[in-house]
Amino acid sequence: MVPDETLLMYRLGYASIHWVDAVDDEQFDPLAPAEDMQCRNSLKRMRETILETARPNAMVCIGGMEGLEDEVALALERGRSFPIYVLERTGGAAALLRQRNLERVRMIDTEIVTRVDQMRAELKCFAVIVFSLFGWIV
Repeated sequence: MVPDETLLMYRLGYASIHWVDAVDDEQFDPLAPAEDMQCRNSLKRMRETILETARPNAMVCIGGMEGLEDEVALALERGRSFPIYVLERTGGAAALLRQRNLERVRMIDTEIVTRVDQMRAELKCFAVIVFSLFGWIV
């Protein structure tokens, strides 16, 4: 079963689909409760196959569920040296990655907001100095 969002990305040309054989005849049950993690071994094989065949240069984590943490862990244990960028403020598993304090994981949205805040503070400080020199009130 392929999620509608994945099929849409495929139809629009943003993704390709590569099938991986199920492990131990695992089968997805669409009637199972959402909180039941299904096809664990097959999902792990899929993730391993992606890392081996796609050979990514970086990983970008946005939102996500428990699978995201598994993917990051697998990439780290495989010794892949690509950077892992996380948009922490999107919530989900991406936000949980901060708690792991992983050296290679960068919370880029937090970094961006921090830098923008610093630039604003510096600009405001500069404006106050310039306006003070000319006798203007800020």
